[in-house]
Order: sequence, then C-alpha cells, then structure tokens
Amino acid sequence: MQLNRIDLRRLILSLATVSVILTLVNALYATYKVQRNLLIDGTLHANEAYAAKLARSTAMHLNLVMSELNWSSQAIAQAPQNPSLSQLETERLLRQSDSFNAVVRVNAKGQLQALAAPESFKADVILKDAPIQEALTQQQTRISSPFRLNQGQYFILVSQPIIDKTGRYDGFIGGLINLHDRSILHRLLSDQSYQDETYLYVVDAKHRLIVHPDKTRIGEKVLDNPAIEAVLDNQNGHQKIINSQGINMLAGYSPVGISGWGVVSQRPLQATLATLDKQMLSVLWHSLPILLVTGLIIWLFAGRISKPLWHLAQQAEHPETPETESEVKRIKTWYYEADELKTALLKGFGSVHQHIHALKTESLTDPLTRILNRRGLQQQLETWQLENIPFSIISLDIDHFKAVNDAHGHDVGDQVIQAVTEQMRECSRNQDVLSRTGGEEFLMLLPYTPLEYAVQVAERLRKTMSDAPLKTVGTITISLGVAHWPETAEDIEKVLKQADVALYQAKQTGRNKVCVATDSACQEAMRKWEDILN
Repeated sequence: MQLNRIDLRRLILSLATVSVILTLVNALYATYKVQRNLLIDGTLHANEAYAAKLARSTAMHLNLVMSELNWSSQAIAQAPQNPSLSQLETERLLRQSDSFNAVVRVNAKGQLQALAAPESFKADVILKDAPIQEALTQQQTRISSPFRLNQGQYFILVSQPIIDKTGRYDGFIGGLINLHDRSILHRLLSDQSYQDETYLYVVDAKHRLIVHPDKTRIGEKVLDNPAIEAVLDNQNGHQKIINSQGINMLAGYSPVGISGWGVVSQRPLQATLATLDKQMLSVLWHSLPILLVTGLIIWLFAGRISKPLWHLAQQAEHPETPETESEVKRIKTWYYEADELKTALLKGFGSVHQHIHALKTESLTDPLTRILNRRGLQQQLETWQLENIPFSIISLDIDHFKAVNDAHGHDVGDQVIQAVTEQMRECSRNQDVLSRTGGEEFLMLLPYTPLEYAVQVAERLRKTMSDAPLKTVGTITISLGVAHWPETAEDIEKVLKQADVALYQAKQTGRNKVCVATDSACQEAMRKWEDILN
C-alpha cells in the first residue's frame, strides 16, 4: 500500500510561507528594537537640551533681577533715611516689569520701610517669615528657598543688601516672586506647551519643588530621585529613571548655577514608545500587499519548480526502460540552478550576517572615538585569558578634564578626547587594543609586551601629549598607570585594579606622570584597598 506523503509542491509552499513569515517577523522585530533605542536616545538628548536651554534662560533672568535690585539698592543707599525714595524704588521695581509680585524695603532692624504689593499682602505677615530674617542675618545677595505666604501660596525672595556711604549695612531691598502667579519667571518655567506629555519641573538646593505642572506639589521635598541628585550635584545629563510616582521616565537635566536650582525635563517612557507601536502597525499594514503578491508568485512558481523533480521521480519508477538515463541527464541541469539558488541564498545570508556584524561592532565601539567601549574591552580580555596571551595594561586619564568642559564646553571636551585617542593610536601597534572606559578614562592593552616596554610606551604617550598643545585649550596632560598580566597579578580583575591604583597614585603625586603597579607606593595603596575589601 502506498503511503500518503506530502508532495514537493506543498512542501515548497509551506517552507516558503514559513520563511516569509519568519523573515517578516524578524525584520519587524529588528526594526522595532532599533527604532526603540533611537526614540529613547533622541528623547533623552532632547530633554537634556530643553532643560539646558531653560536653565540658561532662568540664569539670565535671575541675573537681570539681581541687577535691577542692585540698581535700586545703590539708589536708596544715597539717602537711606528717605522713605519717599524707598517707596518710589519699590513701586518702580514692581511696575516696570513682571519680574516681581511684591517688593519690600527692610532696614537693618527688621522694620519695613517701604512696600509695593497688591492689597492682599500684609506687611506684618511678610516680616515674620524666615527668608526675611535670613536676608537680614546673611547681609548678602541671595535667593531664598520657597516659603508659604499670602493664602498658602509659595514665594521666593530675591534680596539685595543696602550699604550706605559709610559702608554700614542698612537692611535690604527684596523682590517676592509668586511661584503660582503670573511673573516672568512663572511664564518662563511654567507656561510651556507639553503636547507629547513632556513636562518640566524645577527644584532648589534643598530638594524642594519650585516649579511643577501640578501646583499642589510646589514646595514638596523630593528625595531618592537620581535625576534630582545629579542636577543638584551641578551635572548636565540625562538618564532613565523611575520617578516618585513609580513611573518610568526619560529625564534630561541641567543646573542653574546662580541659584543652586536644577531644571529637569522628562517624558514618560510609555508615551515615547506609543508612537513606535503606531509606526510598527503602519509598517505591517503597508507590508500586506507585498505579502499577498509574494504568496501568489510562490503558488505559481511552486508547480514549475516541482515539475522537473516529479519527472525525475517518474523515471525512477522505471529504471529498466532505455529512456530513463537520457531523461535523467536531461534534468540534471536543474540541480545546477538549485545550486545557484543556494549560492544566492548564501549571499543573502552573508549580507544579513554583515549587517549583524556591523551592528555588533557598533555595540562594542565607543561612538566618539571609534575605539572599544567597556563591553568590547571585556570580550577582548576574556579572549586573551582563554588563549593565555600575556599583556600589559596602561590605564590613563586626562588631567583636569572637568575644568576643560566647564571653561570651553562639551564640544571642545569631545575634541580633547579625540585628540588623546589619536595620540594613543600613534603610540600603539596594530595588535594593541585601545578602549575608552569612561568619560575621560582610557585603557591600552599591549599583547606580548613586557612591563618595562609598556612603561616606555606610556612615558612616550605622556610626553607627546604634554609637548603638543591643542589650538582650542592649550597644553593637555595625562596621568598613566601601568600593570602586567600575569606578571603583577594572576587575576585579570586584580591587574586592572592595579593599573587603576597606579593611575590614582600618578594623579595624587602631581599628575602628568606615569606610575607602575610594581612601585612601592602603588603596592602599598593596593594593599590598603585590599584591606578595605576584606
């Protein structure tokens, strides 16, 4: 009895259908992953740029506010006992712009000399507030923390001391800014358009909210927020966080140096990725016509592809007939075509592998310097350890790099990092491995290189950098630490730490120098570190 078996035509149709579906799924998945990362990175950088822009605008406004107060304080200082002049200046400050919601002039005894404010403001209430007393005590230009006033609303006080002609402190003139009401600062930070669910908030140095879309949260103290901790540490940047409401956020932040505030712009991760879901549905929808056409073509060609093999099977049933050999020879050319198809498929696979390899290479490479990142460095270390390849390690760091960024900006800082990388390439061989492990931190791996030669390479690199000033920033120096595996330690992680300790020793002892893990000072520092771990 003949068994029911699937014929080649159905097999081709099934295989082709499965292949098309898997290819589509894989393409959609790869597209989704790439677009997801692009959306997240783009949102993070956009939020950072937005926060930095508003931080700069806020700093400019606060500088202008302080200049206005300084002008008035100098005018009052010419006749400090003239109540009319004090009242005139407070009225002028209140009415010449929307910078303040109220202006007060308080003498050195804490007595109110002049007040320009709406009728709802009560003088005796204002004088009792802590910011007034702090301004009198500190006797300097200051921006207060938020405090409640006038029906429970939050205010900040910007105060300028008044020093008379004899140099005696005679109180201050200060502007009250309502964090809930209309003012230039309120419009600058609160009247923003948030069409994509991005929103902005501002915190002061005490982690208290100064500006927030939810007015009820103004004055609230927010702790355990990584973005707030970073921006109050005077850092510009961005990161993915979980906010105090337990929502995944993409936050960018920038400090307002003049006031100690931090500006944070953030958008929910879910809102960012919502557009991606729509895009993927659109891609799938536009792929359907091509899928239908492809299915029709597969169905038509499946019969033509299977027909020669069906003839071969027919001939195999009658091996005794004289025509069989000629028929078999006639259809041999089909296998050549099949072989060509196999070659074409292999070429196609090779193209995919090249793309995958390129993506993998990018994941292992630092985008700014085009040398290995931490992940790529770790893979190289694991390979050399498995192959038992000895190597020297040079750990190096750019001296005073933060000062370069602060003085010239991050674009110039990137140029400095690229210049150091270029010098590393000049001082290395083809088989050496270069890696950027942090902002201004680098590692050089020198295979089959004794410790003494690695020290020479490090010294040559150090001297090259110090002898070649950069056009933008002048002379840049580096500090370096050198270790060797397995000469200085058998454990690679320990050798890496030895190189870091040697680098730290170089920085501690003056910078612009090379320290070796075998030096007595480095060994002593390493022992202290091990004692701490133990």
